[in-house]
Amino acid sequence: MFVAIGSTNYLPFAGPHSGTLVEIEGKPKAPAGQGLTTGICVTDANYFQTMQIPLKRGRFFTAQEVSTERHVVIVNETFARKNLPGEDPLGKRVTIYMKDDNQPTEIIGVVGDNKHMGLDTEIEPMAYWPEVELTYSSMTMVIRTTGDATTVASPAREVVRALDGEQPVANVATMETLLAKSVARSRFKHHAADCFCSGRADPSAVGIYGVMSYSVAQRTHEIGIRMALGAQHRDVITLMVRQGAFLGLIGTAAGLAASFGLTRLLATLLFGVSTTDAATFGVVAATLLLVVLIACYIPARRAARVDPLVALRYE
Repeated sequence: MFVAIGSTNYLPFAGPHSGTLVEIEGKPKAPAGQGLTTGICVTDANYFQTMQIPLKRGRFFTAQEVSTERHVVIVNETFARKNLPGEDPLGKRVTIYMKDDNQPTEIIGVVGDNKHMGLDTEIEPMAYWPEVELTYSSMTMVIRTTGDATTVASPAREVVRALDGEQPVANVATMETLLAKSVARSRFKHHAADCFCSGRADPSAVGIYGVMSYSVAQRTHEIGIRMALGAQHRDVITLMVRQGAFLGLIGTAAGLAASFGLTRLLATLLFGVSTTDAATFGVVAATLLLVVLIACYIPARRAARVDPLVALRYE
């Protein structure tokens, strides 16, 4: 079922879009090479509602503004922040150099930011013109539906064919498909990194356990002496675990420091997650410390149960 229908010249995640210079009326012209820039999208009145791009200030295009040139434009928050810092963008007149006759256009609304080229790119200034301001030979229809979006492809073709039998309809895809294609390479790298890390995590835990367990077992003779001098089972176990935990903390601190130093290598694989995500570092560190504590506790508990005379003769 159709919920909303709009159109645009460049759909997010479907490829590059136009970009150009922009001048703010009333401000001095910037030196060559230092001018303000913006991306350009051409839309109809329903595009923002269809794509659920929120209106932050002002208003959307009216039916008259998308059918007759009224020299109006909508910008995103990044455009307002970078090109009009500390100013109210509504009512400002800007000249966007995309046509032979570049008339100043009035900013009537500010919409929320959204990534256009890909999840791994920074959000850039964007200006949205109504179709009548800058005509393109082809446009992309965007349809918001309820349920499975792929089921509306055929009905949509029939509607277009009924309106204009000679109008071609091609490259039908869902936004999920476009998004998946845009992150395919990064996703492959991410999965490869997952496999590599998973393949190293288990052996690391086993190795830590083995080293710590062997270290405690080697101290069985010492444990026998301590117990012969009156140490209790609990005292011995506490001592072994405490010393092991100290070594584990040193190793964890060194590992965290090295991990923070390598975060830049992971920046291109993460979307919406900080490279220094506290939860991830905390869980990994806590897991390794738990392995260290278990590796110390089990052999210490076993050695503490041995008769002191037997422990003294242990080699």
